[in-house]
Amino acid sequence: MKKIRILGFIVLSFMLSLKGVNAECSVDEQVELQRIIANIKANYNIVTESYTLDQLEPGFNPPDGLTEEEIANYVYKKEVIEVLINNLTEKLYVEVSINGEKNTYNYNDTDNGQIIIKQDDNTSINKYTISVYASSNTGCEGNKLTTLYVTTPRYNYLSDYAACDGIEEYYLCSRYVTTEDIGEGEFLTKTADYRASKEKEENEKNVEKEDKGVLKFIKEHVVAISIISIIVIAGVTVAVILVKKQRSRK
Repeated sequence: MKKIRILGFIVLSFMLSLKGVNAECSVDEQVELQRIIANIKANYNIVTESYTLDQLEPGFNPPDGLTEEEIANYVYKKEVIEVLINNLTEKLYVEVSINGEKNTYNYNDTDNGQIIIKQDDNTSINKYTISVYASSNTGCEGNKLTTLYVTTPRYNYLSDYAACDGIEEYYLCSRYVTTEDIGEGEFLTKTADYRASKEKEENEKNVEKEDKGVLKFIKEHVVAISIISIIVIAGVTVAVILVKKQRSRK
């Protein structure tokens, strides 16, 4: 009796371990799905969208100082972050989670296999979790196949500061960053330190370049320099001898 209970427990445990796995999901189909998900890619783009006045919400006002003609032709431009999920097929669907909100997308939501999720707010860093599942077009419906992660940057308002002029390559001066806001004070200190370090390095490179230029000149004109040196030395020697002779005559 005890052995039967143990056997039953083992069978039950095995069945529970298969929870969520479709019994119709064959090994061949699993292999095929793995091949398909190898092509699933997720990333982001930063694009600029343009809107005419009639496309904007009522109450929007163009900048001051424009002429009537400029107002009539005014185009508002806005940077938008797009999260892209590529190569989705009819055999897959994805569940996208961000900030506690979940949305599901299947092949019918795509443009030829591509899903574009627009993120209008670019003031904060966002982390997307993209779970990929087998769809109802397979025998493995609902099986989770893989998870992708995309982190979108925030707009760095500090990059507009004059402190970034000439050091745009510095990471704190990038227009979009994946680091938290460090505040104006620390930003100004770090950019000043970076600028000083950069100028010191450039000065050292210039000195090294000048030294190499002098050595190169000497190497290229060694014969001429040698001849001139011999002539100068000979001239000085002759002059010294003549002066000594004149003194000895006196």
